[in-house]
Amino acid sequence: MSRRAVLKIAAAAPAVLGLGAGLNAAALALSPALASEATGLKIPANTRLRGVNIVPTFAAGVIPADQDSVWSAMWRVWNWNGWIKPQIDDAAAIGNAIRFFGNTHCIAQGNIAQATYLARWQQVLDYSVAKGLSIYPCGGDLGHWGNFTWSQSVALYTAWAKMLSICPNVVGVDITNEAWGQMQPVSVGPTTYNQPESYVDLLAALSGIVRSEAGVPIAHSFPLADSSWWTLSNDPIPTLFEMSDFLDYHIYASATPAQAAQAFTNSWGVGKHMVIGEFGVNETLSSNARTARYQQLRDIVASRTDIDGALAWSCWDLGSAPDLEPGLYDASRRLRTDISTPFATIPVTRAISIGHS
Repeated sequence: MSRRAVLKIAAAAPAVLGLGAGLNAAALALSPALASEATGLKIPANTRLRGVNIVPTFAAGVIPADQDSVWSAMWRVWNWNGWIKPQIDDAAAIGNAIRFFGNTHCIAQGNIAQATYLARWQQVLDYSVAKGLSIYPCGGDLGHWGNFTWSQSVALYTAWAKMLSICPNVVGVDITNEAWGQMQPVSVGPTTYNQPESYVDLLAALSGIVRSEAGVPIAHSFPLADSSWWTLSNDPIPTLFEMSDFLDYHIYASATPAQAAQAFTNSWGVGKHMVIGEFGVNETLSSNARTARYQQLRDIVASRTDIDGALAWSCWDLGSAPDLEPGLYDASRRLRTDISTPFATIPVTRAISIGHS
């Protein structure tokens, strides 16, 4: 997803669409506990993640069946040798983890079968394990959900979670990407989750499924486009965080350790760990500004032992326009040293050490 979506959300923070009246009986039956005993990612106590997000490309083009979704197109085309595998290779050269997106839209549209989708997920999991990478999967996003019913969503997530359960390197699951942001009226493109059930109820049900079937902690990631959003409590943000075993913030604004610490003071943040599931800056900013933003993220991670790490947006660029060029690697697979150098200082242990050396 283009980071322009996050910036657009800032203009409409008070407005939220698609809110349910509360968790319904079906959701509660599938998710008997809204928060497990887990407080962070399923990683060794002395380890943190320094990783990247694997992304699609706008250059591949989309067809009408993709409904302008490059994520749906990525799963339909599945350019393993030319795009996905080499991106994972480059991720392994600079970090210890990847975040990888699923997509329900490609199945809902009939572009690929569920069995094909799951086989492609297995390919990602197996290769990432072979490369020694921790894996933080994301199930998809409500903005590109497709005409997928409650029962279809449950069936897919159940099968997917069972697959994740046998992969030793899965450290947690982001149920859907930036659920609150995706349901904003200014989100990029029309929201394709259009079922009669509240999306909050659906996410509660999927949370319970992944916890029980995959045996890993879950989160509902949150887009942070303004420094004041660390404590933003627009409905249903508190509910989504309460359903989360750990906090996942996506930081696309200048931020400090003191500001990030505010998240842990909220009732839904006390005692939990945090991961920065996304952060980054594209080529529209100066090189110095890009370096500074990465150093800020390094300082946030290093400031507390209950921050489990950070995953940059992104490993490669999504396209050739400046706003689609946030990659640690450029189009020639060369590291952009203005951001890769500070990225390499993000700690992978629990020792607290603020600084840029």
